Amino acid sequence: MKTIFYPAIFHPETTGYSVSVPDIEGCFTQGETMNEAIDMTKDAIALMLEGESTFPNPSLASAIKLHRGDFIAMIPFEFKTENDG
Repeated sequence: MKTIFYPAIFHPETTGYSVSVPDIEGCFTQGETMNEAIDMTKDAIALMLEGESTFPNPSLASAIKLHRGDFIAMIPFEFKTENDG
C-alpha cells in the first residue's frame, strides 16, 4: 500500500463542517463533528478516485488560499501498488 496526503479545506458551519478537496475536481462533503468530517472526506476521496490508475498530485497546503475561518487538514488516501499483489 502507498499513501498520498491531500489537503482538504474545512469550513466551519453553524453545525459541523463543509469540506472541499481542491486537488480532486468535484470532491465535496460535510460532517457534523470534526471526526465525522474527516471520515467523510476520506470516503469522498476514495469514491472519487475509485478505479483510477493515476492520481492527482497533492498541492502544498501553503499554496492554498483560504477564506476567513477556514483551515486545512491533510487527509490520507491509501491505494494498492503493483507490488501489493
